Amino acid sequence: MRLWQSIGLTLSLLTSSISCSAMTIEQDTLSNGIPIIIVPDASADVAGVEVIYQVGGFAESRPVTGISHVLEHMMFKGTEKYPKSAFTESLKKMGGIVNAFTSPDYTGYHELVPAEQLPTIMALEADRVQNLTLLEADFLREIEVVKEERRMRTDDVPMMALFERLQAAAFPSGPYHDPLVGWMDDLEHMTIEQVRDWYRQWYCADNMALVIAGKVDTNAVFDLAERTFGRVSKCRAPAPRQLREVKQMGPMSIEAKLNTGVPILEMAFRVPSIVSKADASEAYAILVALDILDGGQSSRFEKILVRENQIASSIWIHYEPDQRFENLAVIAGTAMPDISIQRLERAISQEIQKLQTTLVSKEELALAKMRLKAEMAFVQDDPLDRLHWIGSYPALGLSADFAEQREEIIEEVTAKQIQSVMQKYFTAERLIKAVGLPMEGAQKDA
Repeated sequence: MRLWQSIGLTLSLLTSSISCSAMTIEQDTLSNGIPIIIVPDASADVAGVEVIYQVGGFAESRPVTGISHVLEHMMFKGTEKYPKSAFTESLKKMGGIVNAFTSPDYTGYHELVPAEQLPTIMALEADRVQNLTLLEADFLREIEVVKEERRMRTDDVPMMALFERLQAAAFPSGPYHDPLVGWMDDLEHMTIEQVRDWYRQWYCADNMALVIAGKVDTNAVFDLAERTFGRVSKCRAPAPRQLREVKQMGPMSIEAKLNTGVPILEMAFRVPSIVSKADASEAYAILVALDILDGGQSSRFEKILVRENQIASSIWIHYEPDQRFENLAVIAGTAMPDISIQRLERAISQEIQKLQTTLVSKEELALAKMRLKAEMAFVQDDPLDRLHWIGSYPALGLSADFAEQREEIIEEVTAKQIQSVMQKYFTAERLIKAVGLPMEGAQKDA
């Protein structure tokens, strides 16, 4: 089963036609340099706004790891013009939906509102780009919220606690070394002055992009954006650069004692993203290959390791190709009660070797592509997800049009490409392995 959402499809879909609907994407630049992307869509009387800042975990290092995420929380604490919770209260009154996220590569804020309320939400969003009050009292409350979030999502979740150590070992010097939520020691010693400095350094016209979609008129929206976001000043934010991780010098292995009732295995391989290499086809060939291994009930892991041989009690893969730097493809799982972690590792390695030595069938390749295309279509059906999807590519330094090119690249992946990337990147010398063992007194149901 996938770590992210999976869509179950049967072989009957091989004769179906699933594709992302064509979008009209208009791109321009405001007078202060902010890129603006407009996607007209009159299918519903709503409009969405996403503001993306090119700062995330990649820009952080000790002692301020997690600060981008902390600032995301503080963005809802008010400005002088709209104090305290006025932003969220205004959204509620107009029947809008608001969300925010921090990623390793960027931070985003998006809203979905009735189309006639677009001027209001754009004014609200533009105001908080550089006018947050950032009060210490608010910070002291929010930092406790973030610390509890870390405890609940990482410290108290054995699989994630183990992955945090694996990631740090896999990227000893690179931008993805530190956890996105931050190390607890950094969160405990973070100050409001550090957050204010981070805000002034990164939230400005030369480090952001604006995406607007929905029932809108392109010319009217551009004029509205110029009147609101066009007033945002520049701050000469550091330009993201393509940092190179130190070369891996052989296989690595980590063992940790965790509060888990069963041993955990995580096998990771450093692989390219769509930006870390000039040609994005390798990253998407890896994505298709991993879908063949773990894309649904008919995938190889589920069929062979879980149902037929009953070696794994659970197994899943996580790989995000749409990132700025070299990334990890992670295979993680737990064994059946009478099966050792070593046997589970051998079984996983055997399935990897099959992809390295034998070309996948046309039917299996087509089914994997169909699943991935269905996921993209699913994303496009949700207005907020579509905003994020379109805006993510400019945040990575790519054109917004890449959102449509992605499907074409995936469709062109061949069985030979899959074999090639598996032989190139999924080798014993490139393996980074982490094993989590139950500590004494661990909860048996953890």
